[in-house]
Amino acid sequence: MTNNTLLENILNDPDNDEKRLVYADWLMTQGDPRGEFIRIQCERINSNNNSNNEMLGRIEDELLKKYKRKWTKKYRAAKYANWTFSRGFVKSLAIRANYLVNLAEVIFTAEPVERLTVKAIDDDNLQAVLHCPHLSRLRELNLKNNKIGKSGIELLAKAENFINLRKLDIRFARVGVRCASSLEKLNSDSLPKLEELDLDSNKFGDKGLAGLLNSNLFKQLRRLKLRNCNIGPEGVNQLCHLGSNNMTHLSVEQNSIGSQGLEQIISTKNLPALNTLNVCGCSIDGKLKGLHGISLAGLRHLNLDDNYLESKSIIGLFLSSILGQLQTLQISSCDIGADAVTQLSQFETNHLQKLGLSDNPIGNRGMQEVFNGKGFDRLEELDVENCSIDEKLKCAHFLSTIKRLYIQYNEIRYAGIEALFKFPLTPNLIELNLNFCSLDDKAFRIFSQCQLQKLESLSICGNQFSARNAKELVNATGFDSLKKIWLSSGYVSESTDVDKEVAIILSERYDVID
Repeated sequence: MTNNTLLENILNDPDNDEKRLVYADWLMTQGDPRGEFIRIQCERINSNNNSNNEMLGRIEDELLKKYKRKWTKKYRAAKYANWTFSRGFVKSLAIRANYLVNLAEVIFTAEPVERLTVKAIDDDNLQAVLHCPHLSRLRELNLKNNKIGKSGIELLAKAENFINLRKLDIRFARVGVRCASSLEKLNSDSLPKLEELDLDSNKFGDKGLAGLLNSNLFKQLRRLKLRNCNIGPEGVNQLCHLGSNNMTHLSVEQNSIGSQGLEQIISTKNLPALNTLNVCGCSIDGKLKGLHGISLAGLRHLNLDDNYLESKSIIGLFLSSILGQLQTLQISSCDIGADAVTQLSQFETNHLQKLGLSDNPIGNRGMQEVFNGKGFDRLEELDVENCSIDEKLKCAHFLSTIKRLYIQYNEIRYAGIEALFKFPLTPNLIELNLNFCSLDDKAFRIFSQCQLQKLESLSICGNQFSARNAKELVNATGFDSLKKIWLSSGYVSESTDVDKEVAIILSERYDVID
């Protein structure tokens, strides 16, 4: 086989690694280092051998550093472009519109690009970009921050080159109310495989949403993101009335749908597959009613962040009805206190794995309720950032299921560290954030004695401790799996000029992010 034939096989079947490896072998017989690069990237992506992957990763980095300019030589006229390689070829490309128009044939006949981000689209090149014949293999297209508008939506509706597109991102694209009729023209003939549509921050309102709902594209979508689109209760009512059997993810974040809009979504029977719902910042308050007839049996992930909720109303009327089926619950910045956490802990939460409580005044009692309550015994991730927790924290036990704990911006000091980690039930932690927790030398002496054998990521920014205790933490036997440690201002006391020394010590063992 010739080079062109082998390459064409990959372009026509980009998921088939065997064809990539056949090409890699052919290149290696020609003495081309690209062959070794293809083989290494394919092996790494399909291997669970961490030590071998680390070794191969170093070789991969060396090859990429040495040959990337050569491998992208034909495309280097595209200034400011960003290329990301996967399994030996360019998988993701970010490029300015004018360069894409001029170089599309050269790029897409040599690289199986699946993800494309186009920048700086203007009226002169809009049609050339959206009707470019070389984009038929794309799976993801990002048009964010471009002037797409009415003309762009209509061009998408007539396009014949996006037959494999699964995800379309047109955030901040000036798609306004006057685009309603254009949104209605979007169709499954032009976008037959599209599953995800992101329309974030396009101010088309209820009228524009009605246009999209009336298009024959809507019912094939599985994920629809409508953040900050000026949608109100009427728009939500239309969506719920029409419904979709395919919709699994819906975001109406930062729209003023109010409690009425949430009630409509929760009670509809026309979204039977809905798995994830984001109503963050939607002007929902505690005046929820009529929520006992909840129809979303498949709902597993719910984001209620940034809504002013009265504890008794939200817990008693709403969460009590669905809490038993949720895996993720985000109720950050909802003015929820310890009493609400106490009530949550009493419900059946058999599936809850992730709980977000950040920026709520739950205090020590709320934190204690999470750790002591039987309702959270399957929790794997807990976010209690800035929750008024301090050094007076007392815990009867630590949830052994917790893998990720974010407790930053709480003044827990050394006593809080002792309360949290004195139990032998913390070995499952893999990520811990202790940023700005008023931790001093005494706290770090206690912390360095903990047995956190599985901990991979530790963030301790904004705390004051000496170089000596930094060394103790680095050398502690209980942190054998640590891969990343975040440090920034304040990781050593101001009186000790050892910033560089500590960074070097840490970098010998860990990936240090400063």
